[in-house]
Amino acid sequence: MWFALSWVAANFLLIFIGITVLLSLWKVWKVVKLKKTGGLRLPALLKTRASIGVALGIVSLVLTFAGMLLPWYMVKADIQTTVISTQGEADLLVMDGQRGLLINFLIGNRDPSPVFSLQIPFGILLLVGIVFGILDIVGMKTGKDLGNKYLRGGLWFLIMFILLIVLIFGLTAAIQSLAASFGLALPPEATQIAQTVARQPLQGTQTTTVGDYGSVVLSWGLGLGAYLLLVAAIIKLVAAVVLRGVKEPKPQIVATQPPPPPPL
Repeated sequence: MWFALSWVAANFLLIFIGITVLLSLWKVWKVVKLKKTGGLRLPALLKTRASIGVALGIVSLVLTFAGMLLPWYMVKADIQTTVISTQGEADLLVMDGQRGLLINFLIGNRDPSPVFSLQIPFGILLLVGIVFGILDIVGMKTGKDLGNKYLRGGLWFLIMFILLIVLIFGLTAAIQSLAASFGLALPPEATQIAQTVARQPLQGTQTTTVGDYGSVVLSWGLGLGAYLLLVAAIIKLVAAVVLRGVKEPKPQIVATQPPPPPPL
């Protein structure tokens, strides 16, 4: 089991690219097939209430792209003590879609260390989802069909948001174990900061005076990117409700005159 997980982690990039290419080709083939057989349904559906759901879906994609570029979670500290000094406000923990998860263990002048690297930024996963979302809009057969996809996508985003909170709570609670995995011994200040954040991981600020040694100004919380992803998920769920409630336009039946009787 461990060998299989290690192989997947080592070849994650190739596996991800392969699956992405296959799914992209499959979705493009469905769009081409739909255009050849009966034509794309998007222009006709845009003349109905489905246009509202499609517009909301596009807004959700734009917010997802913006959230991909902005920080999801941050822990900052201004430490001015005789033991450790950050020379101003420093990032202790940063999670975003471009660099993944970075942690500063406050060991010497080390830069923040990446954690749980999978060879690609987290944001690439969101970018692929955006491309798939555009193909789903172009190749939509019915409003209900696209609404079902939005429903699954919105619920998945909410689940990922909850998992993000759980991950943050787990990281701050297990910061000593993480440092040990890097072969580092944490200073007491780093352990105290991690315990403070773990008690209230979503948002908070704290100023602590360390006797005659100095002060620590700590601030942490969800970044703008996380809130944009949450709003994108909610908008996608609203779009799903709108699209699932759209009545499909009935095909117009053109009355034809019976052929004239054959001449006697």
